[in-house]
Amino acid sequence: MKLKRSVLNKIGEELETENFCKADFEITESEKKGSIIKITFKAKPEYYFEIIETTIRKKRIDRSPFSTISGLTQEYEEEENATLTIESPGNYKVIESHQASDLDSAIDRIEYWTINIRDELIAPDQDKENDIEDNLAWLQNQVDKEIENPDEKFSDDEITHLNKKLDNLKNRIEELETKLGGDESINIAAQETIQKTKDDLNFYPKGIWYKTAGNKLINLMKSIIKTQEGRQVIAETVKNLLK
Repeated sequence: MKLKRSVLNKIGEELETENFCKADFEITESEKKGSIIKITFKAKPEYYFEIIETTIRKKRIDRSPFSTISGLTQEYEEEENATLTIESPGNYKVIESHQASDLDSAIDRIEYWTINIRDELIAPDQDKENDIEDNLAWLQNQVDKEIENPDEKFSDDEITHLNKKLDNLKNRIEELETKLGGDESINIAAQETIQKTKDDLNFYPKGIWYKTAGNKLINLMKSIIKTQEGRQVIAETVKNLLK
């Protein structure tokens, strides 16, 4: 079906949102039977929106005078024309279909589809979330395990070595705060935690320091570093510190 220019213009307007612009999409007037138009998100072609015209069968109830008088109701099926949208991603499923009352209503659904794309793009990657949880579990295990010579104090060389690792952690957090535009209070709290951990090197024996430092840094990750990227970076840095 060949659409009028005014209809194509309306479709283009629906694609101009605060998150995307028309150039982010490819609009194709399909020659496939029943297909009116297909819109594909260029950056991720598995995300698409298609409007189709088809026939569907609906159940009806016989409400004829005879049926009313006799008290016998009978159901029957009737075919009717329908306009459907096929959307990926959908509101809840990877692919969904919605029936629209007419073509205008189908075009109006484009806005909701672009919102679903945005939501899907920013949704946390479960595999990465699992990696973070694995790192947290590893760190907790490191904190809980027995430390060799737990009653010994750190030597000057060991303190220098650990201070360098803690400075590296502080720098990574500062970089993240700049890159991700985080709350300055988060950066301040992180710096205070790291400074306290460094100060403790001079007083605590190894066993006590590793347990208290480890717990402080794990709590920092859980309660202060909220973003997925931030937690991943800090997890890797702390993991290196506790090795």
